[in-house]
Amino acid sequence: MKKVFILVGPAGTGKTTAQEYLQQTFNFARVVTHTTRPPRAGEVNGIDYYFETPASFSHLDLLEHVEYDHKAYGSSMQGLERGWAKHPAAVMVLESQGAQTYRQRSVTKR
Repeated sequence: MKKVFILVGPAGTGKTTAQEYLQQTFNFARVVTHTTRPPRAGEVNGIDYYFETPASFSHLDLLEHVEYDHKAYGSSMQGLERGWAKHPAAVMVLESQGAQTYRQRSVTKR
């Protein structure tokens, strides 16, 4: 059975630390998210984020998305399925605003 664990909270609350623990201890797959911002030094496409153009971002099956500083960020069904291909339990880190949009989408899909 496929599952996704969503870690939610403001920046600096330990979400990434908890995610790393689940990955290292239980081999959970990390859901790589998407962004339209350019990569920072050392960031790798498909590892840190999927770096998208505004056009490619608009074609994703987004589970949630937010905008910060005129750049889009979001989690997609495609990213979740890539995680599930590695392990039936995946972990996703979301800010509070992203979690709200994820919740709204999951409620409307019922």
